[in-house]
Amino acid sequence: MSSKNVKSTRVESELAGCREEGNWSKILELVEQLSSGKAMLYNLMVGEAKLEMFLEENPPIESNIAKACGGLTEAKSYLTESISELSTQSGLSIDSHMLLAKLCYACGHYDKAMEHCTEAKLNSIIQTDLQIRNIRILSESFAIKGLCQEKLRPSSSSRFKKTEWIEGVIKNYEQAANLGILYLQELDNKENQLILPSPLGGNAPLITNSNSTSATGSHSPQPVNMTHSLSILVETAILRLPLLLIESSNYAGAITTFRSILSSCEAHGSHSIRLILTYQFAEFLLRKVSPKYYSLPTQSTPSKKQLSNIRKPKKYNSINMFMPRSEHEEVILLLIISEAMAARNAVLSQSPEFKEARIRAFSLATAIYDLLTFALVLWGQYNMLYESFERAMKFSADDAHVWMQQALCLEAAGRHIKALEVLTQVIYMKPKAIVPCLLAARICYQHLFKMEEGLSWSQEALKREKMHSENLLSRCNLYIGIGAQCMALTSFLKSVKDKYHALCLESLTKYYFSKFEFILLFF
Repeated sequence: MSSKNVKSTRVESELAGCREEGNWSKILELVEQLSSGKAMLYNLMVGEAKLEMFLEENPPIESNIAKACGGLTEAKSYLTESISELSTQSGLSIDSHMLLAKLCYACGHYDKAMEHCTEAKLNSIIQTDLQIRNIRILSESFAIKGLCQEKLRPSSSSRFKKTEWIEGVIKNYEQAANLGILYLQELDNKENQLILPSPLGGNAPLITNSNSTSATGSHSPQPVNMTHSLSILVETAILRLPLLLIESSNYAGAITTFRSILSSCEAHGSHSIRLILTYQFAEFLLRKVSPKYYSLPTQSTPSKKQLSNIRKPKKYNSINMFMPRSEHEEVILLLIISEAMAARNAVLSQSPEFKEARIRAFSLATAIYDLLTFALVLWGQYNMLYESFERAMKFSADDAHVWMQQALCLEAAGRHIKALEVLTQVIYMKPKAIVPCLLAARICYQHLFKMEEGLSWSQEALKREKMHSENLLSRCNLYIGIGAQCMALTSFLKSVKDKYHALCLESLTKYYFSKFEFILLFF
């Protein structure tokens, strides 16, 4: 009899380990070894495994609701049976309710999902000491509760009811964010313990995270480690939290929320969400937040009560931390951090299988560089901006937009020779674009005194305008006229002077009439 108990204890221990690792196929094998008296645990483990395996292939989003309603029938029956067999005092019944809430949300049954969240008594669970897997489930449950509240808006038009509803959603999202970040930090702490020096000498085997990338960017995206990534439900809650505060005009609260999440100690699996939040926070501050809502960040020492709170993620807190002294410093700091993370997460592999990941990473990086341009140009930091564009070239060498931004940056910094070289590359990459030709001509006329080359670029712009009009005909004729006049002034032969004077007169005449016709279009 004792051997059976030992075997049952060993199986339960292995099941707990597989739950934390997310090894659901192994769980389905192990549950067959459970004794007949563990039917309630059997139902819970089988139901959870089938639910998670389905959601890994079909995330809980609206487009997958119809598929979830048909594919989660078996998982629902197992989880429902586990609740009916377990007593209300058992902790397993709480897990069953939280998992059923997740299942109902995936199926679009938001009312039932809210009922299961209520049955689980989430606010009381958060005060207890939880295993790593339970922290993940609890964070998902708070996210589900908030998302369901957003779906089930109050029918009353009362301002009090609406405020109460918004505060409830925000509170649930805050709990989901704190628990989600805490879950990733606890995973890191557990793995770090396995890297400690061995008592027999040497080091323990190094555990690597398949989500990590090198400091210079990943050559190809690695397979996603589900245990080292946040659930899509928790990620949605974290992203919705500051946006909901902004929508409710609580700008000071949004700033505090952004800072609170970003000041949490970084963990594996949080890189992508931190990148998006850093970018969004910088964009929000760049929208000229009123000074009455903005306050400088402060370095506060956590109290003993906060340190003893096991449900809060760890924060960065050291004496040598850099603290921005103005709104502009904070914006530039956020964007520099975003740029570093975007460069690190860049997908360099050109394989077709990584096309979507490459496009997604590049789109976010381009948006960050555009914001960085706005922020740095305000302070005349052209050299810093140029260095950022140089780093971007490793994953955007084929993108004309980044080349064009780099050329404009070089021109503003007074590096006209280099700017002309970059513009030449842009002209080659965009055979229909007219503006780069005109910019190259202006640099030649105004700074490099290469009149013949400038005239050549102006004529190329006119040629492109006739083939692919961008309503720049008058500008092209003006640049040709300026170039022809400059060539006439620097020529010594009368025949050459007359030729360029004739071209100048012809071009300026066309410029005048084309501009006059353009004005008449408005009358």
